[in-house]
Amino acid sequence: MKLKTVLQALVLLAVVIGSYFGVRELAIPEVEVEPVKRGTSVLSATGNVTVLPALEANLVATEKGVLSKFTYREGDLVKKDDLVAQIDSGRLAFDLTMWETDLERLKERLALGSHHRFNLAKLEKNLRNAKLLKEQGTRSENEIISLETEANVLRRIMELDTLDLEYAVKRTTILIAQTKNTLENYDVRAPFDGVIMTPVRVQGDLVFAGGAITKIASTKKLIKVEVNQDDLEAVRRSKRVIVNFFSFPNQDFEGTVLNLVPVGNSTTQRFTVFLKMEKLPEKLLSGQTGEASFIADERANALLIPARAITSNHVFVLNGDRLEKRKIQKGYTSITKIEILGGLKEGEFIVCKDVDQQRDGDRVRIKKTTSN
Repeated sequence: MKLKTVLQALVLLAVVIGSYFGVRELAIPEVEVEPVKRGTSVLSATGNVTVLPALEANLVATEKGVLSKFTYREGDLVKKDDLVAQIDSGRLAFDLTMWETDLERLKERLALGSHHRFNLAKLEKNLRNAKLLKEQGTRSENEIISLETEANVLRRIMELDTLDLEYAVKRTTILIAQTKNTLENYDVRAPFDGVIMTPVRVQGDLVFAGGAITKIASTKKLIKVEVNQDDLEAVRRSKRVIVNFFSFPNQDFEGTVLNLVPVGNSTTQRFTVFLKMEKLPEKLLSGQTGEASFIADERANALLIPARAITSNHVFVLNGDRLEKRKIQKGYTSITKIEILGGLKEGEFIVCKDVDQQRDGDRVRIKKTTSN
């Protein structure tokens, strides 16, 4: 009986001791580690990306009047020179039709010639007959002179009639052109391919010259990046730019620097860079955001670690089952990777997650990761 009791006590003690060490082992924190690898280090700068319309414009009325035509809604697409809105021009359209009719009549009269041409033909015939009769002695020189004078006067009258008609044609042509130009001021057209933004006016509103009717934004996109002033050198030296839009997380898009705005924001101390990009996502919308990397230089066969593994120029290196806090010397940096010039060796394992929660000398359990 005593032996049985002793055996039970020993079993219970073994369970207690096993439970103790098991709980103690579970209490040791688990950390994710990665090996220090070789690869291509990249010198880069990063910036915040915003997608903007390439052009924006307010469509304004150039004449005062009632908005007789405007049926577009927010989001409607328009092509360059499309008639977006029209202002009632009053009598101008009727007057234009009337003057165009007058011009046709004037041109017809000018083509026909003066109505005095028939009288002149008759007078010239009489003059020829009178000259024949004078040779026969039945007409005097004074009668010939009188008929010639009358013919010359009639010719001058016909010239003046022609000049009057030509002047009337020119004047009416100019009046028609001026009226057409004025009528064009009553038409509001799209200055470029774009999309209608929130309308300011609706059909039937009274508008004044210079008053906004609506706003149009270009369908073409402009990629704007804001960078810190200490990254400007990398931006200037950049050979290419890698852009990642947050709405397209698994795709990278390449571009180049189009323009670096020479004046920074005095409040944020950040500078604006515009990118030239040949290919953009078809469904990319103005207002979407992302992140850009300006690639300035690259070095092959460099020691690399994840950027998230560093805190205050230190990393936590796995030494057996304990952590060793070690200072490192950094080289080129990018968004995801940092080049190591000193302090680490290839193949050593470093903590790559929750680095700020670790302490030098802590005992840990290891969870290896295979991130690139």
